[in-house]
Amino acid sequence: MTKTVEEAKRKELYNVIQDVLGQSYTKLRLSKIKIEENYDEGSASQSSIVGTVEEQQGNSSKKIQLECSGNGIVDAMFSGMLSHYSEDYPSIKNISFEGFQVVPNFSDKSASGSEAEVQVMIRLTNSSNRVMTFRHTGGSFVAASVIALTNAMEFYINSEKAFRRLKFLISDAEKRNRSDIKQSYVSKISTIVKVTSYEEV
Repeated sequence: MTKTVEEAKRKELYNVIQDVLGQSYTKLRLSKIKIEENYDEGSASQSSIVGTVEEQQGNSSKKIQLECSGNGIVDAMFSGMLSHYSEDYPSIKNISFEGFQVVPNFSDKSASGSEAEVQVMIRLTNSSNRVMTFRHTGGSFVAASVIALTNAMEFYINSEKAFRRLKFLISDAEKRNRSDIKQSYVSKISTIVKVTSYEEV
């Protein structure tokens, strides 16, 4: 699947975020999930998920457990992540689903085709209607979906962290009358504010 224009341009944004955060950049890695689904006739599929996410920052890491529930696996995982992270990163409350797409790849498959890989593409939007696309490819639809969501959450968390850091650096530059340094930080923060709303930060 061809990358969107937004995905192609996002590399610059990633570079800004990683440059600002350095070793304080938070990497999220989903290590395992346990799923229970209820398929009672006449009702929506209710999913309960217990997931383990490893948060890595520099040379340190910690594991957290997410308890998620929702209308299907994707809704459950998305809701669980928002619930867990929104207290520390309030900007992610503004994120909502814009689109969801699953594309199988049958070019390299078994005779039955059941082993074909799938690419999951998730499109999220914010209060400013800025759409961001996240995707992952794998042999498992569930894994591809939740990893794409994890990657999205990692992106939004680090965007807010970079925004906070730049606000501090701009304020510090103002106190030291360093307009030259301040302008560099202002340029970077103007790139990040396009991602989502930081009114509550």
